[in-house]
Amino acid sequence: MAKKALAIDDRYNKSSYYFLTRLLEHTNMNYFKSNSNITSVQTLLEATPEIPSYDEVAESGRHYRQQIIDPFERDMDALEEMGAIKWEYCHSNGLPLTDDELKNMDYNIFSKLLIRIEPIVYPERESKQLPEPKNRRKTRKKSKLKLIIVKYIHTCLCAKVYLEMRKQKFFIDNHAGLIGSKKSKYI
Repeated sequence: MAKKALAIDDRYNKSSYYFLTRLLEHTNMNYFKSNSNITSVQTLLEATPEIPSYDEVAESGRHYRQQIIDPFERDMDALEEMGAIKWEYCHSNGLPLTDDELKNMDYNIFSKLLIRIEPIVYPERESKQLPEPKNRRKTRKKSKLKLIIVKYIHTCLCAKVYLEMRKQKFFIDNHAGLIGSKKSKYI
């Protein structure tokens, strides 16, 4: 499949490479999940810098079909012609679009659609067994012990700072002449 990505002619199909790499990433990340072969149109549009965004087209003349939808379909069809994938539009429940829906499609509908792909050549994988979870009780006991030690050190430091502050206060009171025969209220 990677060899097919290198064979894409980006002079005519500028977004095909971006679409194929994004589809491969999606399939790789979700290989053992039910959505491994379904992705949104919006995700693919965000993956390519070659197709303008909705806002850019709105500023330039509002020809959404010519500037967004037609290049999208052209580049996806190029991937199908070269034998990398088979694709079709589908709804969120997985049902393909009817011919009437395809004819009457505007940008609002287009951006909410999903794409179902079938990679022609993709390596099969075996399910990996996850390792058994380790006994976490020992780590919890260690973390509790660390917390107790940290609290003890914090308490000791606070007590040391408090004693230093008392000594400083005694020193100030003693030099100010406030301590004579009476005891200071600070000590």
